[in-house]
Amino acid sequence: MKDAEIGAHIGEVLWVLGRHDESRRYFDDAYKLDPDNRSLRRTLERLGLPEPKSEPKPEPAP
Repeated sequence: MKDAEIGAHIGEVLWVLGRHDESRRYFDDAYKLDPDNRSLRRTLERLGLPEPKSEPKPEPAP
């Protein structure tokens, strides 16, 4: 997946279908691509889900 908004939409459809584990993976991947994506944030809020936990980004080498 290359677009966080598409991931948010697919995740929402899967959530409504009851496929929560698969849905969560789409939300997590979308969040990694763009944690500030408006569509993703609104979808999570609408479904009453917390923001996915982001993995810490590695520090750049000196």
